[in-house]
Amino acid sequence: MKEIFFNYARFDNNKSEVITNEADQIITRFKIIFEEIYGRINGAENLSDLIFMDITDLEDGQMITSSIIDEIKHCSAMFSFFSPTYFQREFCYEEWKTFNSYKEKHRQKRKILIPIEVSPVSEINENAFPEGKKWFEELVTANGLHRNITAFDMRDKDTDNLCKKIEKLVKNINNQIRINKGILENKEFSSNILIIEKKLKGSIEVPEIKKQIAEESSKLKYNSKPVCIIYTGGTIGMIKDGASDDLHADYLIAEHVNDIVTPLRTKLSSLPFNMHFFGMEPTIDSSNIKIQDWYKLGKIIEEQIQNYQGFVILHGTNTLAYSSSMLSFLLNDFLTVPVIFTGSEVPLTMPNSDAEHNILNAIRAAAHDSHNGPMLVPEVTVFWNTKLFRGNRVTKKYASDRTNSFHSPNMPRPIGTLSQDKLNVDSSLVYRRRSLYAYENSRRDSLVKLDAKISILLIHPEMDINFLKASEKDVDGLILLSYGPGNSPDHKEFTQLIKEILERGTIVVNVTQCPYGKVELKLFETSAVLFDLGVIDAGDMTLEAAYCKLLWALSKKKDNRKLNRTIESIKNNFQRNVAGEMSVSIHTLKIGSSDKFHKNEEIQWLISDTVIFEKKFNPYDIVDVFLRIEHIELEVNKELDEEKFLVLFGAPDKIPKDSTKSSKLLASFKKRIEKNSYDDKQIFNKNLEVTHIFRKCFRNEDFELSFCNLSESDFCFNSLQLIVYTRESIIDNI
Repeated sequence: MKEIFFNYARFDNNKSEVITNEADQIITRFKIIFEEIYGRINGAENLSDLIFMDITDLEDGQMITSSIIDEIKHCSAMFSFFSPTYFQREFCYEEWKTFNSYKEKHRQKRKILIPIEVSPVSEINENAFPEGKKWFEELVTANGLHRNITAFDMRDKDTDNLCKKIEKLVKNINNQIRINKGILENKEFSSNILIIEKKLKGSIEVPEIKKQIAEESSKLKYNSKPVCIIYTGGTIGMIKDGASDDLHADYLIAEHVNDIVTPLRTKLSSLPFNMHFFGMEPTIDSSNIKIQDWYKLGKIIEEQIQNYQGFVILHGTNTLAYSSSMLSFLLNDFLTVPVIFTGSEVPLTMPNSDAEHNILNAIRAAAHDSHNGPMLVPEVTVFWNTKLFRGNRVTKKYASDRTNSFHSPNMPRPIGTLSQDKLNVDSSLVYRRRSLYAYENSRRDSLVKLDAKISILLIHPEMDINFLKASEKDVDGLILLSYGPGNSPDHKEFTQLIKEILERGTIVVNVTQCPYGKVELKLFETSAVLFDLGVIDAGDMTLEAAYCKLLWALSKKKDNRKLNRTIESIKNNFQRNVAGEMSVSIHTLKIGSSDKFHKNEEIQWLISDTVIFEKKFNPYDIVDVFLRIEHIELEVNKELDEEKFLVLFGAPDKIPKDSTKSSKLLASFKKRIEKNSYDDKQIFNKNLEVTHIFRKCFRNEDFELSFCNLSESDFCFNSLQLIVYTRESIIDNI
């Protein structure tokens, strides 16, 4: 983004074919002179970031482009080259209006408007534009500095007088740019880097660290909040052992964060904000990460969230996706700033390392409150190569690849992409959380102390059930890595094992082994069998996110977590989209068995108790709705070829045969009678998709479901459940 925006009518910069004693392309000439004087005064050779001058010939009625709006938003000053033609151009007015709008909304940026006279203007048609009078008065009747360059100066072929006035303007603009960048008075040559000598063991609030920050922060270059960088270890900080040779290279993990800062100091010093660098005690290979390390990182961020504009965690790649997922849940209740993980596949000190690029751009991505900073993304994210991923949707794609090690397979695209040295954030993907509006709420939960025990079971052919029985006894949560859309063996030995595990109070979660896609109840009966047992779906969560979310959800309920009501609460919370970790939330409504339904003898319907749906949401946020009926036991009437069943939304007002075309008919299905069977009963399960009708009937109010058999044959069922999948388009009311 450029520091100065040229707001001008393109016609005023054309070559003159009539007045031969005046300079041609006077605005381009002004730009060339301004850049030459600015470069000489500031000792700058590269002025590519100084002036934005769009030469596109816009016509009235055309919208100014988003790139122009971005330049106006981030510039320190706008030079408005006014003339009679200028005051007739709609796009000149829109650019001025946009500048003033950002100037009023973001007063801390201290933008300045500089009117420059190209041709004298005595009056304009003030009614041509909504704020025409204000526009004219702000530019034409301005005094002092604003009027020191006149039309005569601009058009005179002798540039001596113009150069003197531009030199004065450059000195004033220099001050404006420095103020806008946050450079403190008399500190232009101060450092913007503070390396904390004492390593972190769990808190910044220790006397030695507090003393160093208090003494040295005032000496730093900028007055905005700094970015906090925490080095934890990993490949990014590996240093070649002095005893190594070219054929046998051994590496040690750098023990102090200074080893990271030293090779980057020159480039870090050019960033327009302050940075505090911390090292963790001890530094670790990420393969050795423990839940205590996650809690320690979360506690530091919770403690310091008001003191920094963002946090960057330098981390090993092996468990980076686990750590970023875990912190997304730990910090979810109060996160209002960016927390960005990054690492590298090649050590920083090695040739062709990806570490320098990842570190510098992760730090820049966190500095949203700095001069020309990126859009605020108040999430835990992962920056890798050119992509900013959501931390709880990312997983490692390649064992070792500098460009594509990580991806987020079940998100349509990354949250942000680095292009032409700018992080472009897709605002539609940024997760809107309650904490942005309610940080001061004293009722928020404290950081969860992680203490649950989770095990992961890979479903594979010929599993040893006896070994599983012995190994899964003492866990609080079990993750099943299942085939495809949630399938697993359906033989009695395996299902009995899962049933026993569930009966011990263990939460069991179904996660697909596939990187793309999700667990889907609707596709196969084998996945529905797990659902019937009480196994909950992880939807399209990654393994890392599911593991960390289950650990977090169980740890929140450490007291009495084996009680039935606590288990149901944990299950319900796990299936809600908490921090953007899944595409949809899953709401399971257990309506009950047939003996819980009330029979209306007059019109032959089974009617449920009132279903209370506590979650409020827009019906258009409903993605899918399924009706799962387990263990339907039908008394066989062998005079019939088939039996037909109806499910109605709400209470019935007609007998079954008159309800087959009801607008409230949620579902209908048939069961073919097996006449060759000697059994008097047939037992079956049913999955029914009912999305369209449910969305049409649901009104965020309590409701009933009604169930019947048209032939009036006796039947019963073990459970009827409604599974509603919703996207979270808006935050809850506070």
